[in-house]
Amino acid sequence: MRWQDPLIFLSATSVAIAVAQPIAVQAQGISYDCSGQLQRGDRVLESDGSLYDICEFEAQAGQSISITLESVDFDTVLAVIDSEGNLLASNDDIDENTTNSALTVTFPADGIYRLIVNAYDAEGSGGYILSATGSGDIQKPINQPRENTQMAISSGETAAQFYNRYQRNPGAIPIPDCATRTSKLTRSEIQQVLLEHNRSRKDADRYVPNGLPPLPAVIWNCDAAAVAQQWADQSRGSQGHSANAWRQQQFSNRTGLQGGAAKLGENLAWSGGSDRSVVSSVVSSVTRWDDERKDYNHNTQACQGVCGHYTQMVWRESTAIGCGIYRGPVRWPGGDRTWPEGYFLSCTYHNAGNFNNDNPLIDHPDWYYD
Repeated sequence: MRWQDPLIFLSATSVAIAVAQPIAVQAQGISYDCSGQLQRGDRVLESDGSLYDICEFEAQAGQSISITLESVDFDTVLAVIDSEGNLLASNDDIDENTTNSALTVTFPADGIYRLIVNAYDAEGSGGYILSATGSGDIQKPINQPRENTQMAISSGETAAQFYNRYQRNPGAIPIPDCATRTSKLTRSEIQQVLLEHNRSRKDADRYVPNGLPPLPAVIWNCDAAAVAQQWADQSRGSQGHSANAWRQQQFSNRTGLQGGAAKLGENLAWSGGSDRSVVSSVVSSVTRWDDERKDYNHNTQACQGVCGHYTQMVWRESTAIGCGIYRGPVRWPGGDRTWPEGYFLSCTYHNAGNFNNDNPLIDHPDWYYD
């Protein structure tokens, strides 16, 4: 059993990292569901190279939870350990007919515990759904949840599948509860931003090199959105791009990711005028980023103008986005004029894109994100 030895976990990471969406505090008991994804850039178990996510939380003695981990993409392994790395419970397969996992655990004492979502083998990756029910209250994680847990859709979906599913009804696009708490965009604006990004990625599939799969869907990430919103509030659009190191540090503080794994890409947009009637919609700014495709040659990676917004949108590994907005008088940093009405839109991307003038649609090397 892979989680028998606590040293396996303790040797695999040097810091405590919360990587699952917070379990809601409910007086009547726990009822919790979240979608997530194991993907390149996640933590790796040293013993066998398999990917894993973690959620660190507080629980009280006597509390019990039943947890189910499901995936159509990989063989799941589920485990619960205490803060010392001692195993409380684990499960590989529920039965011989499924590769999903389920377990029930009763916490022996007040303290900090860790829930681990793990792939059975080193090749395992893709989307998962984690569900928990039980008695008592479990407090939110000690550390901020990391990137790939605050997801609104079933990860592993392609951009084309996402767009085709929701193009006629963007209001049905699910977003995490934290989305409108960490960003000042409205729910509808967030849904439109997601739809437009996935439309752009769907359209780029025609240029994907032979042998590679279609581009994966972009999903909403609350930690990335919080960084974008912080920059929007702080700069109000007057300073242009935030510093790469600043974004990286802010995202690292929220997620526990280190080094290149914490880097964020960034797209910015301004819209303003004498009154609100001439201010464009938020999604129109995203559309203008996509319009740069007409100046970009996918065969040569040459650009006749500005193309960086577009290439960031379709960068293969940039599968999580979060945006923030400042509304009010805005000043374009390239000039002296201030518009009395308008907005400044800041969007951040994980993983960061636009490395080395690479083709954005290829499978990029791991070291880009180390």
